[in-house]
Amino acid sequence: MSIKRRLNSIIILAMFLVLAISCSTEKNTFINRTYHNTTARFNGYFNATELVRIGLESYRKGNKEDYYSILPIEELPNKEEAVSLYPAMDTAIAKCSEVISKHSMPTMEKLSKKKEEYCKWIDENWMLIGKSEYYKGRYVEAYDNFEFVKKFYRNNPSTHAALLWMAKCDIQMGDFTKANIKLKKLEKAEQDILAAEKDKKKKSKLKYVKKDPADFAGFPKGLLLDIAKTKAVLELEKDNYIGAVDRLKEAVYHSKDAQEKARLNFIIAQLLQAQNRPEARAYYTASIKRNANFEMTFHARINRALSGGEGNEKIIKELKKMLRDEKNSEFKDQIYYALADIELDRGDQPLGMSYLTQSVFYSLNNNRQKGVSYERMGDISFADKNYINAQKYYDSSANVLPDTYAQKEEIRNKADKLFDLVSNLETIAFEDSVQRIASLSEKDREKFIKGVIKQIEEEKKRKAEADARRLEELRQLQQEFTAQNNGQGGKWYFNNSKAMAEGLNEFRRIYGQRENEDNWRRSNKVTSIVFLENDSIPSDSIAPDKPIEELTVESLLKNIPLTDSALAVSNERLLEGLYTSGMLYKNQLNEVVLAHQQFDAVIEKDIENRHNLLSAYQLYKINEQKDASKANNYKNYIFNNYPNSDYANFLRDPNFFIKQKELAALELDEYLKSVERYEQGLFYPVIAKANKVIESELNNSYRSKYLLLKAMSMGEINPDKQTLLPVLEQIIEEYPESDEAPRAKELLDLLINGIPENIPVDFSKPTGIYTYSNSDQMYIMVYLTDQDDSRASRTKVSDFNREFFSRERYSTTSQIISTDSGLTVVLVKDMEDKAEADEYIRVFRRTKKHLGDFRNAKIQYISKENFKILIQQQKIKEYDNFFEDNY
Repeated sequence: MSIKRRLNSIIILAMFLVLAISCSTEKNTFINRTYHNTTARFNGYFNATELVRIGLESYRKGNKEDYYSILPIEELPNKEEAVSLYPAMDTAIAKCSEVISKHSMPTMEKLSKKKEEYCKWIDENWMLIGKSEYYKGRYVEAYDNFEFVKKFYRNNPSTHAALLWMAKCDIQMGDFTKANIKLKKLEKAEQDILAAEKDKKKKSKLKYVKKDPADFAGFPKGLLLDIAKTKAVLELEKDNYIGAVDRLKEAVYHSKDAQEKARLNFIIAQLLQAQNRPEARAYYTASIKRNANFEMTFHARINRALSGGEGNEKIIKELKKMLRDEKNSEFKDQIYYALADIELDRGDQPLGMSYLTQSVFYSLNNNRQKGVSYERMGDISFADKNYINAQKYYDSSANVLPDTYAQKEEIRNKADKLFDLVSNLETIAFEDSVQRIASLSEKDREKFIKGVIKQIEEEKKRKAEADARRLEELRQLQQEFTAQNNGQGGKWYFNNSKAMAEGLNEFRRIYGQRENEDNWRRSNKVTSIVFLENDSIPSDSIAPDKPIEELTVESLLKNIPLTDSALAVSNERLLEGLYTSGMLYKNQLNEVVLAHQQFDAVIEKDIENRHNLLSAYQLYKINEQKDASKANNYKNYIFNNYPNSDYANFLRDPNFFIKQKELAALELDEYLKSVERYEQGLFYPVIAKANKVIESELNNSYRSKYLLLKAMSMGEINPDKQTLLPVLEQIIEEYPESDEAPRAKELLDLLINGIPENIPVDFSKPTGIYTYSNSDQMYIMVYLTDQDDSRASRTKVSDFNREFFSRERYSTTSQIISTDSGLTVVLVKDMEDKAEADEYIRVFRRTKKHLGDFRNAKIQYISKENFKILIQQQKIKEYDNFFEDNY
């Protein structure tokens, strides 16, 4: 073997020996430390760090910032979003754990005996495990890792980083006091290290002193930036905007990254703008100059325009310049909203409303902005007392706003609150219009209706032209957006089939399957014709229930009350609408003047109706304190026209209703005593008491019940059941709408069809398999159709219960009640009584949220005992009839 080959063999052998020796974690030699430091850093820690970085980058790129709110200082995923980071974070934790296991010097197996760590990258691996747990949202596990580093690596710079990250965990877990203490300790440690270093340099008579304390030994580089940001997060959690701004300014000073500086400056500007401080403008400018991304730059520019410091004209000029910039095509809705804000602030309401309309028009893929614009228009209409428009704007706003919008439920409540008023006002307008048309001569009536049809056709033509203009604008907008994105038109809503499909599904979820027609959002469409002095009809008051081509004089005449009976029905609806709208104005909106007008209109109609008395009393109450003369006129109206009414009695004696209540309680007590006597078999005393009430107490609330009790007592003691006939016929004749009338009819039918003499009949128990009760525990049954999915329907009802009846804690299940037909109901248990069940159904019928069109499903309540019978015998039609008759 040559000398050269021998030498190579010796070198290779030596290298293997060195490698084998260096693998040991128990020997603290230069070779061992170098090997384990290098491997721990580049084989494990570096790769794990890259995994964490790439995972966070991926999340932040996919996370859409909410520029309507103050941006978070730290972009952290919530619990649901953090799931997507699990693979990257878990792999990083596994890599770091392997590094700690293989390269700790000495080994971690005897941790209690370990006094020092010779591999300088082990603490960084522990820190990275803690950070990975932190980004997963596992703050307790993260805290434990950081606490271990702080305790074990006491003399290592990592102890400061560990203390900082423990403070971060405290903030996320809501323990702000502990977080503040840790940040104060870091601040003191920073000052101590800085003072020690300055003293050391002074003693060594060095001429050059470093300015950045992060460069001094003992304090990790870049930690000051993270400390400042964490302090700012803590101040924001405490709603201390001023303190947060100061901390963020420190962070900007320490940051070296232009993108991060842009973001920090933007947040500072948002905080200053929230305090109406004009300095916000300068920080928005700083964010723009720091090369922020396009969306942040846009919002910085529009917020800068609205943050003051310049005249309105200059701001408007800047916003209109932004409108002309093709890059801002996607954000036109927000620019128009900003323009509207300026015009409304300086009192130009028509121009402000015009800009808001434009904002809605351009809000194609920004439902939040569209909803906010609708809400603003609703607020303006409400302030102008234009409640019809206000309700429609609020309703539109609530339907498009995302569920995360904080005021969505409040807007929905406003829309619901106005819904009844708008419905009644529309009824008033319709009935008043058709009555005035009915009062015309036949010739004039036909001429007028022909004019209506012509106007509808003209409106259709005008709308078609407006739609064509809108379509052209949308096409141009699409071209601008496509050009802006260099042909990446898939981001544009109408080029993105997935976005359009999702939008269609969302529309159908909210509104159901609707025809392509005018006024599609109205659940109850009626032909509405407004009869004005000049015979002109506003286009928005016409909602024909037939296609335009099918409209004829004959078809429209069907809605005109030309007979006495039709006119009576129309008058009832008109007066009901006037009175109800008056009560809504008075009680819900505190609009006393408008309420007064509605009640006056009822009386001025001079049609004998129950609403005359009710309206006169309301007018008396409205004027009682402010105009005694008017109040006295309405009092006299009640005395003259309704002298025996409860309201007249109350006006004579203010204690009338109290006495009436006491009398009702006494009457109930007396009646219950009679029932108790009947159950004891004391039939003669029961008949005597009943005769007394029937003959001398005509206003007794329980007189119909005494009549039935008398009939049943007579049935028990008289062999000849025919003696009951006059009493039963009296119940049916005098109290046809009472609860006792159906029972009297049943007994009468039995008697007429023949009951053998001296055959005992149980007159106390009703016929049929179901029994009536208004105090038993009730279940709600929501019937499903063949198209309804039982699981989805049950989920809808459960979500509805959880939000609107959370205190009652109703249980919700699916129940098959007929195996033959496969009929299934969603069953809601347990209602305390009939009154609670009635209230549940009322709210169910009126609530779109969670239920959608399912709120129109067939719904009934049933007592617990009757439900058992229904399940056993499956007599569904019988229960339908029973429910209709009794409830």
